[in-house]
Amino acid sequence: MEKKLIARYMFNEANNIGKDSSGNGNHAAAMGARAPKAEEVCGRLAARFNGGECGVSYLELPKDILKDVSDNTGFTVS
Repeated sequence: MEKKLIARYMFNEANNIGKDSSGNGNHAAAMGARAPKAEEVCGRLAARFNGGECGVSYLELPKDILKDVSDNTGFTVS
């Protein structure tokens, strides 16, 4: 089985938390009324999503990021 990395978000750039470091150019856009931020959580970098009554927070992935994924290939998110 061939392993193919689609995207890798390391959250290591505060001003560009959706930067894809895989080299595939699948950058995500920080969106929402209260956009997510890159922060250290338990000693590791992570995206922090804010929501609640006053807004939403999310990373918008590229439209065709899963174009090569099928029932036969599947995918893993960690």
